[in-house]
Amino acid sequence: MSRPEAGNALLLVGPQYFDNRLPISSISRRVLERTDPLGIGIVSAVLKKHGLKTHLEIMRPGHINDLQSYIEAAGSVFISSRFYDTSSAQEAIRIANKAGKTVITGGYGPTLDPASFDRSTAIVQGEAEPVLDQLVDDLKSGHLEPVYDSTKLPPFDLDQYIWPDRSIYPRPGFGIPKKHSQELARGCEEGHCIFCSGVQLQRTFRSRDSRDTIAEIESMGIRKSDFLFFVDLNTFSVPRERLVPLFTYLKQNRIKWISEGTVAPLLADLEQCGKDDSLLALMSPQDGLGGCYSFLYGADDLISTRVKGSRDKEKTMLAQTVKVFSEFGIPLNLSVVVGLDNHTFPDSFFQIADTLREIRAPYTFFHIATPYPGTVWGDKVSQQGRVTDLDSTHFNHRRVVAAPKNMSADELQQGYFWLQRKLYNPGEIAETFKAHHRKRSPNVVLDAFSSGLPFAVDTFLSNLELDARGFVDHRALRNLDEGYTRWKSASHEN
Repeated sequence: MSRPEAGNALLLVGPQYFDNRLPISSISRRVLERTDPLGIGIVSAVLKKHGLKTHLEIMRPGHINDLQSYIEAAGSVFISSRFYDTSSAQEAIRIANKAGKTVITGGYGPTLDPASFDRSTAIVQGEAEPVLDQLVDDLKSGHLEPVYDSTKLPPFDLDQYIWPDRSIYPRPGFGIPKKHSQELARGCEEGHCIFCSGVQLQRTFRSRDSRDTIAEIESMGIRKSDFLFFVDLNTFSVPRERLVPLFTYLKQNRIKWISEGTVAPLLADLEQCGKDDSLLALMSPQDGLGGCYSFLYGADDLISTRVKGSRDKEKTMLAQTVKVFSEFGIPLNLSVVVGLDNHTFPDSFFQIADTLREIRAPYTFFHIATPYPGTVWGDKVSQQGRVTDLDSTHFNHRRVVAAPKNMSADELQQGYFWLQRKLYNPGEIAETFKAHHRKRSPNVVLDAFSSGLPFAVDTFLSNLELDARGFVDHRALRNLDEGYTRWKSASHEN
């Protein structure tokens, strides 16, 4: 390793996916979910504009000491940290402090939980763009301030968007399609769901000029096998006049893309504009041109009629949504939260399973309710003393880290396992595949996404590994199976 140079900046981020209970099956999920971190790419672009060289490394829990040589060779260390990455970032900061390095931290973690990053030389709170140029000037002059707080400044104007430096991102393995992260907007007009941390950092909704987005996409060299992945909190908060030229460009250039958002704006647009002129028609990949290959809808709470804090997340629109998306050939995946304060054991798990088996969306991601600092629900849980596990790497939506209100922690964890097994066993996977498989279709990739097969098989294998490693309570799951049968029988009688 060469000697440290003041003009070298080491960039550190956490892994996209990590679960130390699943060392084997996590490999496939890392491939399925991996996306390039745009925030640190924007930091790299600004640093290079100021003449610094940059290098990106991943902070993998349990392997932070492997980064020591990189830290020692850097002039400064920039860390982008989610709350999940807190313990890894703290270890990297400790190594950097011992080596006498300047450390700048930013992201959700330092913004919402600054006390956990107090050994940094400087902390960025809020979005980096409004303060980054001043920070780099101060770094080069040796006069860094301890805090650079953009939350007290006007939100960054996305019409002045800084293209991220994509040269720092690792290349995918041979034969693996790459998901190119892309940002259309920040914030969410849909509302402020009580457990969502995204709006706490991004504050107000803003969107980019579609001409700038298209120009950036054209510069990226997207291969035929690659995907664009829009990382917005809610893509469909973007005004229609900005989405139409973008979606038209993507279709004409046969670009496959993935997104997430609420569905109410799309259903309203369909009713207003008609089938042929709707946004859904532009999104549809059925014509063999470009289109949306996966849409993630945060349905979240399937026990309440409407998600608490939201404006238009209605449980009653789910069946219609699945039907409409299927008609347009757009693979629809759901995100569902379990363990909220209005959930009870075991009935809430039975209701969720019943709803999902009835509407049969291609795939559903289950998330255990996680009390992130800075969110309405997370702060409430913390103030009530219900956070039981402070290991940040356990805040991964798959482990119970807080005492539920209406069930035990073990009931929540085993209920989560039961839902995974109930929806993703070979029989259910086959039923979902039959419901969404298009016969004699030449588009194998679209068929795989439409059936939910990649994620369903991955979940099935994860369930087997959790079982083999002793995390699954078979007696608890048998009791839930028997209870579900009785519950279904009673429901039919009523």
